[in-house]
Amino acid sequence: MNTVTADAVDLAEENRRLREQLEQKTRVAAKALAAQQRRVLEMEEYAADLAAANERVSQANASLAAALRVLEEKDRRLSEDLAQARSFQQRILPRPPAGGRLGFAIAYRPAEEVGGDLYSVSALPGGGWRVFIADAIGHGVQAALRTMILKSEYDAVRDAATPREVLARLNRQIVAVYPGLDLHCTAACIDVAPEAYGARVTYATAAHPPLVHVSAGDALQLYQPGPFLGVVAEAEFPSMTLAARPGDRLFLFSDGLVEEWAGDEEFGVDRVLRALVAAGDLDATVRGAVDALEAFVGAQPVTDDVTLLGVEVTR
Repeated sequence: MNTVTADAVDLAEENRRLREQLEQKTRVAAKALAAQQRRVLEMEEYAADLAAANERVSQANASLAAALRVLEEKDRRLSEDLAQARSFQQRILPRPPAGGRLGFAIAYRPAEEVGGDLYSVSALPGGGWRVFIADAIGHGVQAALRTMILKSEYDAVRDAATPREVLARLNRQIVAVYPGLDLHCTAACIDVAPEAYGARVTYATAAHPPLVHVSAGDALQLYQPGPFLGVVAEAEFPSMTLAARPGDRLFLFSDGLVEEWAGDEEFGVDRVLRALVAAGDLDATVRGAVDALEAFVGAQPVTDDVTLLGVEVTR
C-alpha cells in the first residue's frame, strides 16, 4: 500500500471516530435538552399550581377577613349588650338606705360583666329593715338571668310576715313555676328592727354562708342549716332571733368572698372575719374586706361573684 492510500485510510478512520463522538455528544445533548424541557414543563406546572394555590389562599384570606368582620361586629354587639345588661342589673340592685338608727354598706363585685348574686334592702311596715341576699348557681349571663327571675319572685313575697316565711314562699313559687330550669340558689333573710336597747334581729337561711355578728370586737358566725331554694316545695327554713346592741354590726355575704384560691391556699373564713372586725366606719370595713380578697388573689381574676352587705346598729 502506498503512502497516499494509507493516509486516506487513516483519514477515513479519523472521520469515523469523529462522527461517532459527534453522534454520542448529540445523543447526550438531546438527553440533556429533553431533561431540561421536562424541568421547564415541571416548573411551568409548579408555577401554575402555585398561582392556583395563591388564588385559593387569597380567596380564603378574603373569606377569613369577611368572617372576622362579622365576628368583630357580633363581639361589638355582645359587648354592648353585656354592658347594658350590667347597667340594668346594677339598677335593680338598691342603693343602701341612709339615715335612721341603722347604717348600711354594700360591696358588689361580679366575676364577669354580669353576675349571679342578688340582694335587696326594703323597709318593714312596722319599722326597721328587711335584708335579703341570694346566690344563684353558675356565673355570667345564665346566672344573671336567674337573678332576674329571683328578683321578680322575691318582690312578690318580700312582705311576708317573717324571714322564714319569705324563704318558704319564695321556694314554693320557684319549684312550682320554674321546674327544670335549675333555678337553685342559696339565700338568707334578716329583719332588723330598732328597739330601745339596740335592735332585734330575726334571721333565716337557705344553705347560705353564716350571718356574722360583730360585737365589741368579736365576730360570731350564726349558722342555721337549711336547704337550697328551688329543690323541694315543702322545705322548711329554720330561723333564730338575737339582740344587737348599739355599735354592733351584722354581715351577710356570698360564698365568693370566702372560696377564692391563690395557688393551694384559700382566702377562707378567718381572713374574712379579721377584715370584718377591723376598726373604721362601716363603708371602709366592707370595702376593706373585698380589697383584702382582691389583694390575696393578685393579678388573677376572681372566679365567683362577691357580695358583702353590712348593717350597723348606730349608737
